[in-house]
Amino acid sequence: MSEDVPFIPSMYEIVGIAYFWCETEFFPGGEREAGPVDLTVQRNFKGIPYVRGSSIKGALRSFYELNGKSSEAEILFGSPEHAGCLVLENAEILAFPVKADRELFVYVTSPSQISAYVRDANKVGVSLEEVSVGEGEALSAALEGKIELMDEKYSLTLKRNDHVNKLAGKIAEKATPKVNGKTAPGYSYLKEKLERLIVVDDALFREITNSGLVVVLRIALDYKTKTVTEKAMFYQELIPEGTLLYAPIMRALRSRYSKESNERVEELLKKLNKGLLINLGGDETTGKGVVRIVACGVGQ
Repeated sequence: MSEDVPFIPSMYEIVGIAYFWCETEFFPGGEREAGPVDLTVQRNFKGIPYVRGSSIKGALRSFYELNGKSSEAEILFGSPEHAGCLVLENAEILAFPVKADRELFVYVTSPSQISAYVRDANKVGVSLEEVSVGEGEALSAALEGKIELMDEKYSLTLKRNDHVNKLAGKIAEKATPKVNGKTAPGYSYLKEKLERLIVVDDALFREITNSGLVVVLRIALDYKTKTVTEKAMFYQELIPEGTLLYAPIMRALRSRYSKESNERVEELLKKLNKGLLINLGGDETTGKGVVRIVACGVGQ
């Protein structure tokens, strides 16, 4: 290695924010549990469902390899011989869809989720501020008054808040897929829902996200005979359709000195900026796990 090219082994810079729209329910991977649900989704240290960065990285690598671009995949995501130039952090829930009496469904988030998003968004030039919500309080970008969630399981009194309105508008602007500068077909409705975002306290949000997961009964088949196995039935959690997650995209600082690495990173960001439809998670054969990734890079 040339002496004038510094080697910085474990330092990164954020180059973009990736947004993940769940177009179907999906299972991001998780754990087998001895309880009412046999196969649970991944959860972070706060007890909130999320998607590990390694799962996202694996799905993107598969996309490249299936399109005959294994060499590009190795540059971006690494190989047994060398580390890749990109790091994808864990995808956290930014807006969770919840059944409601007034709006069919509403998007809900919390100060903790917003705080993490604001920290990363500001690094790519999206100027935002955190939101503070007291226990039992509920702020909304556009809605006011009483609202019942999950068949009256949760009753909230919403207060419209200008700060939340600005935040929701910026999230909707950055996260919504676009075609020729206009909202992509089928996303105008979801964008309007995002623009009515509700912020509840962290404890309630954790309860809502865990209560709002889809639980399905699955039947296991023997791979060879295609017949029902001895322990055929099991219950599985799924993150619901319509959920919006986000994850920072990081680049190793050492890779900025490689022209090829820079080109591959820019190409990936351009692909994601247009909206990339991939399968994420462990239910590819059941039609689950279809996710659309939209990314905005630094300065966009």
